[in-house]
Amino acid sequence: MARRYQDVLTVMTRIPEQIWWPHDYVVVASSLAALGRQQEAEAAVQRALARYPLRVVAERFLAAPDWAPHEREPVAALMKAAGFPMCSPNQDPSGHPVTPPERRLPECTEAKL
Repeated sequence: MARRYQDVLTVMTRIPEQIWWPHDYVVVASSLAALGRQQEAEAAVQRALARYPLRVVAERFLAAPDWAPHEREPVAALMKAAGFPMCSPNQDPSGHPVTPPERRLPECTEAKL
């Protein structure tokens, strides 16, 4: 993310939320949190979790190979500030087991859980 938080919100308000992907929710909620708009950020997180319950968990989101190592920490900090869950759950919403991602966040390792 390029730290152009207001620009993100300006652009994303032009796109109907019904066609947002997980990344869009993360960028919007994180931008809101960075701008100090915490209630709006938390509401966006709740909508993201309702639509994409596993794909917007920070640990899973940041496990994607398209993130450069230097990008992961700041994005994780913004996701945490917005209120996204940081660690992958043990079960999906229907109760089926979930395998944790190979690339774990430090706070999500077995020793710290």
